Amino acid sequence: MQTTAASASSEHTIMATNSSRRTQTSQPPRLLDQVRHIIRMKHMSRRTEEAYVSYTRQFILFHNKRHPKDMGVSEIRAYLSHLAVERNVAASTQNVALSALLFLYREVLQIDLPHTGDACRTEPSVSELLLLYVGAEGFPSPDLGKPPNGSRFSRRAGAG
Repeated sequence: MQTTAASASSEHTIMATNSSRRTQTSQPPRLLDQVRHIIRMKHMSRRTEEAYVSYTRQFILFHNKRHPKDMGVSEIRAYLSHLAVERNVAASTQNVALSALLFLYREVLQIDLPHTGDACRTEPSVSELLLLYVGAEGFPSPDLGKPPNGSRFSRRAGAG
């Protein structure tokens, strides 16, 4: 029992020493930790935090570990094109990645990027639009043209 208490005490001492070394050198927090901190300060969801940190990490690794402050709109476009062409992600996924990178630049790095334009966003393909209209079975979607449930345009009595 004494050896367990002694080892726990030595582990605590090592952890305290490591944390004091970090504060003594006063290194700024790592970039992904800054992203996490600002997301939490803005009370954004954990799932948003996970997605934004993941896309930020992937963006950095895609550009051979270059720091984002040394990159700009052309690198963002290249990464988003890579997502669309090489990884074949959906347009909504590409938009989440763009939102993550815009958050990184605006909120964390406090860099105003020039207008990224619509070139960063993918448009749905004709087949995707047809699938929305026709549906997977080949028949027009029964929900097409109907307002969503709870909409203020609902035709139900007392709605709104």
